[in-house]
Amino acid sequence: MKVINIKDALARCWLNLSQSLPRYEPFAELAARPHTEIVIDGNGYSLYRASRANVPVLPRRVVHVAPDAASVCALLRKGEEVVVAVDLERCYRRHVSLPREAEGKIGQILDLDMARVTPFARADVFAGWINHRGKESATNLNVEQIIIRKDIVAGLHEAIHHRGARAIGLIVRNGQAPALPLALSLEGGFYGAAAAKRSMQMAAVSLVVLSAGLVAFGSAALTRQSHILSVIAEQSAEAAIEAADVRARLEQLKSNSAEISALQARRSRDRLVSAVEELSRILPDSAFLDGLSIETSKVVVDGGAAAPEELISPLEATSLFKNVSFSSPVFKNPNEPQSHFSIKLELQTPTGGGQN
Repeated sequence: MKVINIKDALARCWLNLSQSLPRYEPFAELAARPHTEIVIDGNGYSLYRASRANVPVLPRRVVHVAPDAASVCALLRKGEEVVVAVDLERCYRRHVSLPREAEGKIGQILDLDMARVTPFARADVFAGWINHRGKESATNLNVEQIIIRKDIVAGLHEAIHHRGARAIGLIVRNGQAPALPLALSLEGGFYGAAAAKRSMQMAAVSLVVLSAGLVAFGSAALTRQSHILSVIAEQSAEAAIEAADVRARLEQLKSNSAEISALQARRSRDRLVSAVEELSRILPDSAFLDGLSIETSKVVVDGGAAAPEELISPLEATSLFKNVSFSSPVFKNPNEPQSHFSIKLELQTPTGGGQN
């Protein structure tokens, strides 16, 4: 007869559950998708769009370069999420060797040490650290601390907020190279730390509750194993019948949803094609488009032209568009023959009430 050791089984379950708790990596989370990025360096401010923190900044993606924060933020859209990047030359960095036993308290140790070895007060700076795991020894940790004065970022942060945009994170770049593996929050601490802490707390509570349930289940299994198995078998048979019915309903819903989605996709595709064809007809040959985005009935057109102001009237005259206006100021980069524009407009509602 096979003997079940409940104590060992619960220990294995606890280990597996603790290893399944989410591990939050701030930089990996921030770099997972492209963002609008404003870089602060010795020459002023540079605005990039569709930039990723873990790859070099691409000169072809630069949208605007300005000597002051207000000017570079003039092209931001309301609600746009912005990552602020500070050039490494404007940061204070130092390397610290800590005992391996201090790995869980690196931040606390560096904060206490800051007032002693640096001229900065903790409240006046953004501070973070990078644990260079590949360079650590058997007994010590190789930690690099990065410190950024808040006054370097304060003006830009205020200008972003004034435009109705939102600064979501702070990174450090060494020139145009990929950012250092460090992502901070402009509210203090690491990027996303508050949300990650809440998630960890919820996961820990769930783990405790689940573990308590496993203990209760294990105790009951010792005394009523055969009875539980019979009940489970009976309930499984009933659940199988219910599951088959649910699957059939889900398949029907899935089929109906697919038909509706196909119709909606076709209507959206037809409107997009019409908008592109109308824009191609109206825009002169000397103009060019950098981007075209359509959300429901709202369209944003980005591009360049010798005289962008002359594009508004032809667009308003067509029966396809309405409420045509510039979504941001027209600007012209030095040594470029054409000015850059961003025009917003709305698609007219089709008349006749028919549907495709």
